[in-house]
Amino acid sequence: MTRSLATTLALAGRARQTGSVLILSLLVLLMLTLLALFSLRQSMMNERVAGSSRNLDMAFQAAEAALRAGDRLLFQDVIPDPVATAGWYHFALKPAPQWNRPEVWDGNPFLPFAGIPDVAQQPRFAIEEMAPIFDPDGSLEAGAELPPTVMYRVSAIGYGGNGEIAVILQSTYRR
Repeated sequence: MTRSLATTLALAGRARQTGSVLILSLLVLLMLTLLALFSLRQSMMNERVAGSSRNLDMAFQAAEAALRAGDRLLFQDVIPDPVATAGWYHFALKPAPQWNRPEVWDGNPFLPFAGIPDVAQQPRFAIEEMAPIFDPDGSLEAGAELPPTVMYRVSAIGYGGNGEIAVILQSTYRR
C-alpha cells in the first residue's frame, strides 16, 4: 500500500498533538465560570441594597405620616391635659424622654398611628409641650411685656418592612 505524501504529513501532524486545545478550552471555561459567579454575586448585592433602600423609604414615609397625624392632633381646638393623657408630655410636669433612640419608644407611652401597610410595626408619635418662649412678634409698646408663645415638639418613629430599620422624625410647632 502506498500512501500519498499529504496523507503521510497529516498523520505525522496528528502524532505530534499534545492536547493544548483541550487545556486552553478548559481555561476559557474556567474564566467564564468565574465571570458568571462574580456577576451573580454582584447582582445579589444590588438586590440587597435595593431592599434596604426600600425599607428605609417605607420607614421614612411611615414616620412622616405619624408626624402629620401629630400635627393635625396638635392643631385641634382642644389640647388635652398632658399629665393625664398618654403620649402627651409637659416640660415641667411630665418631661418627655429623649426620643432620638428607637429603644426609648418601647418603654414610654406614645400615641399609635395605624393604617400604613407592609410595615413591621405601625408608626407611633408623641407630643411634648416645651418651655414657653417670648414671641419676638409680640407687643411693641414701650414697657409692655412680651406675651409668651407655647411651643410643641412632635416626635414620630416609623419602621420598615422587616423591622430592622427605624426612622425618627421631629418637628417643632408654635401655637
